[in-house]
Amino acid sequence: MSLKLLCFLFTLVVFGLTAQENQTTNHFQNGMTAFKARNFDQAITSFQSAITLNPLHTEAYNYLGEALYEQGVYFEAAEAFQQALKLKPDYGRAQVNLEVVRWKLPPEILPPPIEGWPEVRLQLFDGYLMALGAAMMTYLGGNLISAKTEEGIVPYEIGAIGFAIGGIEQVYLAGEEFGYGGGRRINVIAGALLCPLIGGIIADQQPNANQADRFRGAAYGALLSPIGAVIGYHLSQKSIF
Repeated sequence: MSLKLLCFLFTLVVFGLTAQENQTTNHFQNGMTAFKARNFDQAITSFQSAITLNPLHTEAYNYLGEALYEQGVYFEAAEAFQQALKLKPDYGRAQVNLEVVRWKLPPEILPPPIEGWPEVRLQLFDGYLMALGAAMMTYLGGNLISAKTEEGIVPYEIGAIGFAIGGIEQVYLAGEEFGYGGGRRINVIAGALLCPLIGGIIADQQPNANQADRFRGAAYGALLSPIGAVIGYHLSQKSIF
């Protein structure tokens, strides 16, 4: 095969791939325009066309799911969100969307439970989201009751208390609702509270450590509480505890 023919074939392939990519982008953009205009039928058609051209288009799967959800087609919407997460497991928008649509599905047609790392990622996402919310609430509560230092500020350790306990229930519920279940709530609590305890113990080992240092160490340890809660859930699920 001559060099000229090889160059010609290479040019055809590149041109074809570029044209296909442009078509995919056009279909997706048309879908987004229709979606924002609440023309969901057109949006679904455009997103499906984009997926046909590029089966790895994670955003097209997610927004296809959102358009299907708006049309009340919940099972197909859940499948679209799950496909988006298969392609991009840390896709936060699709994770939230999947959690929302599951509440619309009757138990007999729920998609198969998730397990392994996808379940762990969902538990961590939910746990940290709720922990942040709880930390903000406890910090604001401390401000309302004037739990302040001599400098007139609310100690961040108060927010850390909310962070440590805020994600416990959400980690447990995510595992029971979206996974195969079987974890024990007491182990989730123990795993979450163990992290600030370890943080306080580590801080206490420092030279000349005082009470404030121990509280600060516990506050830093609380940042890992959702991870500890997830570990506690899965350890109890495996009947280790």
